[in-house]
Amino acid sequence: MIAGLNNIVRKFKLALRLLIHSSVRGNAIERIRHRLFITSHLASAVLAVAAFPVYLIVVGTNDFVGMLIFLGLIFPGYIAIFLSRTGKLALAHLFSAINLTTLVTFTAVFTGGVTSFIVAWILVVPVESAFSGSKKVIAASLVLACASVVFLVYAGSIDLLPPARTRNQDNMMLMALSIISAVAYISGLVVNTQVLNEKAAALIQYSQRHFRLLAENATDMITYHDHRGAVIFSSGASNRFASKGASDLIGGGFIKHIHPDDRGIYLETFSNASASTKPAHAEFRIKSNLSAATNAQTQVDKDDYIWVEMRCQTLSEGGISVEDEEGSKLARIVAVTRDISEIKAQQEEIIKSRDLAQEASRAKSRFLANIGHELRTPLNAIIGFSDILGNEKLSPGVEANQRDYIRLIHQSGSHLLLVVNDMLDMAKIEAGKMNISPEVFDFADLIAASVRIMQVTADQRNIKIFQDLRERPCEVTADKRALNQILFNLISNAVKFSHQDGEIRVSLDASNEEIKLVVADEGIGIPLELISNLCQPFVQADNSLSRAYEGTGLGLSVVKGFVELHHGSLHISSEDARGTRVSVNLPRHYSSGEVNPPAELERDPDQPVSQTLETVSCALQGSTKKVV
Repeated sequence: MIAGLNNIVRKFKLALRLLIHSSVRGNAIERIRHRLFITSHLASAVLAVAAFPVYLIVVGTNDFVGMLIFLGLIFPGYIAIFLSRTGKLALAHLFSAINLTTLVTFTAVFTGGVTSFIVAWILVVPVESAFSGSKKVIAASLVLACASVVFLVYAGSIDLLPPARTRNQDNMMLMALSIISAVAYISGLVVNTQVLNEKAAALIQYSQRHFRLLAENATDMITYHDHRGAVIFSSGASNRFASKGASDLIGGGFIKHIHPDDRGIYLETFSNASASTKPAHAEFRIKSNLSAATNAQTQVDKDDYIWVEMRCQTLSEGGISVEDEEGSKLARIVAVTRDISEIKAQQEEIIKSRDLAQEASRAKSRFLANIGHELRTPLNAIIGFSDILGNEKLSPGVEANQRDYIRLIHQSGSHLLLVVNDMLDMAKIEAGKMNISPEVFDFADLIAASVRIMQVTADQRNIKIFQDLRERPCEVTADKRALNQILFNLISNAVKFSHQDGEIRVSLDASNEEIKLVVADEGIGIPLELISNLCQPFVQADNSLSRAYEGTGLGLSVVKGFVELHHGSLHISSEDARGTRVSVNLPRHYSSGEVNPPAELERDPDQPVSQTLETVSCALQGSTKKVV
């Protein structure tokens, strides 16, 4: 029996919990208010529904007035459902006040006016509205109750009321029952008030315990300040900064522990926090109360200063506030102070490492520039004199085998000069000292001239270079020397890595805003996993000691640098043993400004699907890298 009752009660509580709107389920006080309102109003509606059949049996169905009164008694159930669906407690209380006032007034009109037994219930209207938590609803309930009494008095004074439907001998008993029921209902409201107060007190104590637990055990120091920065409260972590703990920081004690040079920062931070609702932030030095033995991480001695970070926030509206003599509200500020000595030490290490890296980069650039200058002077002499010795007219007495040696010297010197020039260009680009000198010229003619020069080398291996110049002449504004270097490096790479009797295609497509240069070969290709790093200096597809192709790995990095300086993009698509396709997109008319964002890894849209190769972007990232 008891188990069955407990099961019913548990199911009833579960159903009641489901009726409470989701917006207040996380707030204990509001949840209780909603539950009490829904419970009382549903109970009154259920009692009215249960009593309605008895009323029909005793009185019958011809009493229209009684039917309306029962309808008013059932209506609180609909108000409870409204609250369950919307969560608007104040509006539900207002509807309840209107319904109860209307019900009492309507019943009193037919039961004796202001002397009716039901008038005692008019006192319930403002008392119940006090649970709404809204001053407007309470005021409206008072107005409704007073208006009801005034209406009944006025209607009775001018004989507008119909004859009372109750007998005089029953009035005293009905009056007693009405007063007892009203007092019981109000007593229930008082009990509910006590329940709310006890719950609120318990929540406050719970919050205080948790707040103190967190404040006392947090490694960061939590302080509560007035608008001038004076400390009102300090957490247990204050022992780290004051020998006497929190008491040593109360009032103006905090600022005494701050480094004299940083006290202005501290006061300015609180001034900014007081004048604005936004958080304020400051870093300053403060004395540490811990010895080096107990504070090994930050390595500070007693009374040494450590770096701390303080974040402070003005309490939001509804928090604790005070007023000055003129009645203006004064801000109250909560601050959290954290030891950042380790972070500061790490920042110093990072700065030192950055400076060392920058100095190393500058030293590398200076070395490359110096060594390039020192090498180029003797190389020019070697190339020039070997050219003279190899010329039969200028050096007729040289034997054939000697002339072969001279030719090899000339080729090696020329190759070394190209390497030196690439090194110098790369050093200038990385140092940010490569200047663009734009001029107007025909890019198609420059391509044709580069192809003619490289065709001599290509003919040695029977490699054909085809040109597809869709716009000729193609007038552009760019650095002619840089574009010539781009063409030379790309075509020479294509020739170097092509097979015997292979083919190379150089195509140019242009629009009003952009030109697109494509150099494609059918050579050895590049493995997919190696493409992404090819644009880095000194990186080659084959870095083994037994590689079959000479080179330093600077060609594509120089091309990338020149393309980047022109605000363009570079794309490489290739497949091992199937050939390589290099696409260069440049603005048709160069102008200084923001560098285009880096291109994503993508497939070249002009490449047929049947010949699709994995495309890896070596697109330029941001502006030219400058080593400061």
